[in-house]
Amino acid sequence: MQSFEHLYNSRADYLYFMCQRLEESETRIESLFFDVWRRIHRDLIHLGEETEEKWLCRKLVEAHRQLHRRAPVEEVSTEAGLLAAVVSLGLEYRWALVLRECGSFSYLELGEILGVPERTVRSRIARARAQVRRYLEAHE
Repeated sequence: MQSFEHLYNSRADYLYFMCQRLEESETRIESLFFDVWRRIHRDLIHLGEETEEKWLCRKLVEAHRQLHRRAPVEEVSTEAGLLAAVVSLGLEYRWALVLRECGSFSYLELGEILGVPERTVRSRIARARAQVRRYLEAHE
């Protein structure tokens, strides 16, 4: 089993990058980032049950879900471009799109991470892409 310190040193930049793709405000990014690592530390014993990257992304989704239960989403700035469009998506769509585009997971792997069938993942990504396009067109 890996030590927490080794995992943090090797994966902190990756997880921070993913947090930046899920949230717009620096405060929410930091909150999400620290909550992810708190969950990882607590559940590190379960890391060997699946690939490291999938397990880390599962913890990211869990932490992001909890963040949205605790605190409402701030108003989205129309000048933030693509990030604002992604942040405007519902959580299920945002997770699927960000993990697919930034994490390069297959649809099957995303289904495992998100706990939904592969066809649901495909549908969410298609809808997310369409919503992002509409958002960008409306805010040009």
